[in-house]
Amino acid sequence: MAYVTYGPLGHELEASCETATQAVSILTDLVQRSEKAIMVSMHETGAFALDLLRTLADHEQSDAPAQDRLAAL
Repeated sequence: MAYVTYGPLGHELEASCETATQAVSILTDLVQRSEKAIMVSMHETGAFALDLLRTLADHEQSDAPAQDRLAAL
């Protein structure tokens, strides 16, 4: 389960996504619309959570700028 929250403080909107694919689609749309204050949260446990965090850590260590990684979505 992933949640994509966006919009001005106090008036946030939240989309609940059953799959990461849905979250990527919503996030891509928001970025293309230049939406501000986007937050993505996911609730995972166990081995999947560890794999996900390792993937994020690998991206943090990448030389590519964050904007380039986001554009690749």
